[in-house]
Amino acid sequence: MEKRITKQIKNVLSLANKEIKLLKSLQLKKHRVKNSLFLAEGLKICAQAVNSGYHPKNIVFSEKYDLSDSVNNNILKKVIDDCFKNGGKVFKVSNKVLEKVSGKKNPQTVLGTFKPKLSKIMHIMDKKNAFWIALDRIRDPGNLGTIIRTVDAVNGNGVILIGDCTDPFSLESVRASMGSIFNISIIKTSTFQFKEYLKFKDIYLIGTFLDAKKDYRRANWKKSSILLLGNEKEGISEELKNICSEQIIIPMKGDADSLNVSISAGILLYEKIRSK
Repeated sequence: MEKRITKQIKNVLSLANKEIKLLKSLQLKKHRVKNSLFLAEGLKICAQAVNSGYHPKNIVFSEKYDLSDSVNNNILKKVIDDCFKNGGKVFKVSNKVLEKVSGKKNPQTVLGTFKPKLSKIMHIMDKKNAFWIALDRIRDPGNLGTIIRTVDAVNGNGVILIGDCTDPFSLESVRASMGSIFNISIIKTSTFQFKEYLKFKDIYLIGTFLDAKKDYRRANWKKSSILLLGNEKEGISEELKNICSEQIIIPMKGDADSLNVSISAGILLYEKIRSK
């Protein structure tokens, strides 16, 4: 790595360092909100963020990082360059410090912090063939991150989070998204705002229900619409059920009565693009 870069990198071995304490605090939502920052783990994900127009405010990498790996070294240099160009800071730390910042025993060797970006709901269906999924009170960060990754995989526009959903910018959710959080739009809204927007725009809403009669393969997927999935335990609320244009089900062949919400999302999203 070039000398001009290494001179700007701070070596930190102590957990008492003020800036390291701030990074560690981002494990909690209240500190992510307060500082308008979130953590992303892994060189690949940090590089994906930079490629998608996000600028790291901080980069933290392990003292054990293999700088002899020319390919990864060039990627890390690009990420660090972007960080410095945008007024950020870079820290080379001990593995103990890295573990504390990430909250994991065997963390990735590179971590970054980024400012979250949220989109507004008013113009989501303005684009032709807009492709969105809405989630009602999803609580598991792993499920949310996996759904975000799947939406990215099918070239969807983004995810609408309705009500009390888990934080899409938690380290667990970002990790599960494998960097897709940086590629699609995220919207947060209330049930009331979502209902009002659908009514105002006359949007076709397809919801999934265990008591629905229509097989998901017979849904009107060709129509410009929003796909709605519900809370892992309670499903879609009655309030939102009442405004669904179409209610569908994924039939079960065995004894299980339902699928994990992220698995259901994958099946339905690929059915939508297959049916276009």
